[in-house]
Amino acid sequence: MSDRASGASDDQLLSVADVAGHIGAHESTVRLWIKEGHLPASKFGSRIGYRIRRSEYEAFLRRRSLLGALSHQLLGAATLE
Repeated sequence: MSDRASGASDDQLLSVADVAGHIGAHESTVRLWIKEGHLPASKFGSRIGYRIRRSEYEAFLRRRSLLGALSHQLLGAATLE
């Protein structure tokens, strides 16, 4: 795949519903993540709502996966002591 083609997919905009559907979360949870600054998004008027760049969504998932793994290791180490 060319750099140009991968760049185009990074710029794809996802709706709150898209993100919620991909990860099995409620739309209000996704909006909370946006409001708390965990998931960067842009707001396009009151009717269209938030849009999330695919690259930001993927970075968000990587951060959450890393935090989950670290938490699991720390909690596991704490129970061994």
